[in-house]
Amino acid sequence: MVSDISKFEVGDQILPLNIELVTKESLKRYADASGDPNLIHLNKEFAQKHGLPDVIAHGMLVMAYLGRMLTNTFPQSCLKDFSSKFISMTSINDELSCLGKIIERSEDSSGNIVYKVQLKVNNQNNEKRISGKASIIIYNTI
Repeated sequence: MVSDISKFEVGDQILPLNIELVTKESLKRYADASGDPNLIHLNKEFAQKHGLPDVIAHGMLVMAYLGRMLTNTFPQSCLKDFSSKFISMTSINDELSCLGKIIERSEDSSGNIVYKVQLKVNNQNNEKRISGKASIIIYNTI
């Protein structure tokens, strides 16, 4: 694993983040913190009434896990762009792997290093839940 964030090269993986289990308690905590009390995330009977076997995770909670993975590697001030596409629903009891790979490295006119990072979240069955991308700038301190 790369320890100096200015030394990443194209193809390098950043430190992954593994979420052992998406639980009803984690969904409740996120709903309270985010102000998103949609019952499809909190009430099994409501979710079943809408054709689901159980509650599903908030998409933005799963995106937040990707954000945590990024800021576990890079200072938050280096994150310049972060977006995602929700591919499929994250189910209760899913185990998630948040992954990032450097797909481009360049230098801007000020000598700052710019990374483009490809992101994804997969569950324990390697089913993609989210894909995304981020831009990181490592500022030249010279």
